[in-house]
Parts: sequence; structure tokens; C-alpha cells
Amino acid sequence: MHQSDQSEENSKTLSFTLDPQGRILNANSMADELWGKTQGAYFLETICNNDSEVAHGIQKVWKTGKSWQGVFFPFDQDGVDIFLFPFEKGKIKVEISPQGYFTPASFSSEPRDNLSPLIQEKIKFLLRASHNLRAPLASIKSGLDFLQSEDISAENKKLVKNLISEVNFFAPLLEKILWMSRIDVGVPLSIEPINLGEFIDNFLQKFNRENLCEICYKKPKNKIMVSGERSALIEILQNLLNNSLKFCPEREISVLITDHDDHVVVLVKDCGVGIDPAIRERIFERFYSKKDECNPKGTGLGLSIAKELTELQGGKIGLGKPKTGTEVFFTLRKLSQK
Repeated sequence: MHQSDQSEENSKTLSFTLDPQGRILNANSMADELWGKTQGAYFLETICNNDSEVAHGIQKVWKTGKSWQGVFFPFDQDGVDIFLFPFEKGKIKVEISPQGYFTPASFSSEPRDNLSPLIQEKIKFLLRASHNLRAPLASIKSGLDFLQSEDISAENKKLVKNLISEVNFFAPLLEKILWMSRIDVGVPLSIEPINLGEFIDNFLQKFNRENLCEICYKKPKNKIMVSGERSALIEILQNLLNNSLKFCPEREISVLITDHDDHVVVLVKDCGVGIDPAIRERIFERFYSKKDECNPKGTGLGLSIAKELTELQGGKIGLGKPKTGTEVFFTLRKLSQK
């Protein structure tokens, strides 16, 4: 495979190339997995649901020859950043950041009437800050990915690789800071009924693709409905699984669901180095992080955010006591199947 092609295949960015009529000439494999084979289809209709802002962006790129960035919502409430670049021979390159961001109902640009004016203003501020911080970060990442595929010196390639590593560290850190801010501001979660088995199955398919791993998971035979917020559950699972990946080089990780009368237990188990008994009591504290070779840049935010989000959904989080490795579990309230 050509070096630039390989770089694109390994990138998590969703990528398309458009002809002057706005038809898709090609897309990378990750985009094909989400939308199927799109070659020959019109980008605006197939991917963007004829979003007027994206249509305006495409016209602007054609007329000015300059790049454009914006936001659209291809997956219901999941917003993503989109970047348009002039490309070779009159084509347009489209890149959609998989980082994206979530806008659950309680975190929308039109806060609910029952929230205090102060909370509403804080929500608006967080929304603006979220986009203003994510957009340039995604733009920097796209530029670095492009440079990585170019014919540059070995020294510059090493520099670009180091910069990409720093961006990849900062992006999830930014997400944690925004979640922590949302918790402290007091923005209520958007609690709704969730089919837990199906939800975790869909989450793990995406997580496995992005992290090149294979988490062991057996989807429950029976439908289990729980009460929770989708974006909060995603954040909890990501934090727990990223921790396991960090401390379990063999990547032997499993997710188990145990069904009880009025609640459900979700267990993340790995065969890694385990947790020192001396720090078990502090593991869920904010900013507490044991720095070692497995966790040189630990911030001490992931598990504390997972704990606070679990409790906001009426659940509990804790540690198991396996003979080897680590077990972290959290509970969710189960909904009646009547």
C-alpha cells in the first residue's frame, strides 16, 4: 500500500473526495463502514442530509479556493466538526472529525425553561467553549495527518509524529475538562430508557475499530432496559476501557453484564498489573494519579468523572478483588419490563 494511503487507512478521520458536482469520488474505509459504499453519490444528500451550512461551505470553497470548517449533526444528537479543503484538479477534500461532541437535550443551545438563568448562561458558555476549543484542535490534527503522508525529511516526520502524539493526548484531556465543568456547573443529565445490551454492543464495535483491539463481550440474550444518559455512559465506558488498555499490555479485557432485580452491574475486567492495595481507597478521587511507566501522563480525572457520572444516574461504582488484574464495576437502575 502507498504510504499516504496507509496513513489514511490508519487515521480515525472520516475522509471523502468530491468532484466539482459534489459527488463522492472516494472515501476511506472508516467512512465506508458508517455509510456503506458511497462512491458516485452526492455528498450533501447522502452524508449531510442537505445541511444548508455545509452546502454554503462547499460553495465558499469552490468560489474562494480557501478551506472552510463548520459543524453538522449526522447521527441524531452527536455533532461533529467538518473541514473542507481545496484539492487537486478542482476537487474538494472533506474530513469529518470522529472526536465530535455530544449535545444531549439538557445541554442544547436552547436550555430548558426549568433551569435557572445562571445555569442557562453557564450552559451557553460551555457550548461556545466546547466548539471553540475542539475546532482548532481538529484542524491541527488534520493538518498534521496531511503532513505525515507528504514526502518530508525523516527528522520532520519524527517531529510531526511527536506533535500528533501530543494532539492525541490533549483531545481526550479536553473532553474530560469539559465533562468536569459540566458536572460542576450542575447541568442535569438527560435521563432516558436505554437498551443496555444493544447500547454496549454498538459502543464496543466503534471502540474496537478506533483502538485496534477486541474487547470480549457477550451480549445478553434478554432485553435489559436501564435509566441513563447515553453520552454519560459513553464517557464512563471510555474511561474504564482506556484505563484497562493502559495497564494491560496483552489487551485481555472483557465487559460483563449482570442482571439483578432492580439494577444492573456492568463489569470491566482486565488481566493487567492490577491496583496497589495502598491506593485502592483513593483511586476515584479527582486528580489522584499514580505516575509510573504505564501511566506517565495520568491526569487523575478519568475514574473520578466515571464515579460522578455514575452517581448522577443513581448508580454506584467500585472495585472488585480479582486474584489477578483489575475489576471495575458500575451499576445502573433497571426499568420495569411491564
